[in-house]
Amino acid sequence: MAFEWLEKSALNGFTKAKNNLALSYLTGNGAPQNDNQGFYWAEQAAGEGHVGAKGTLGILYFEGIGVPANMEKGLSLLREAAASGNETAQNYLKKLHGD
Repeated sequence: MAFEWLEKSALNGFTKAKNNLALSYLTGNGAPQNDNQGFYWAEQAAGEGHVGAKGTLGILYFEGIGVPANMEKGLSLLREAAASGNETAQNYLKKLHGD
C-alpha cells in the first residue's frame, strides 16, 4: 500500500517521492528490485534539483547500474552533490580516493 502511494506521489510530480521511489527500486525495499526503474526515477528527481538524487545518479553512472557506465558524468554528479552537502556523495568520493 505504501509503495502505491509513493508511486502516485511521484507520478503527480513530488520530487522527494521520485527520489524515494528510485531508492525503493534500487534496493528492493518496498518495491521489486529494478535498476532501470531506479535509474529512471533518480534521473527525474535529480533533474528537479534533488541533491540526494544527484548523488545516487552519480553512483549509478559511475558504477553502470541501470545505465551504461559513464565515469566522467558520474564523478561530475557526485562532486556537485558533495559540494551541496550530500553525505552519501561525500563518502563515496572519499572511498574512491582511498581516504
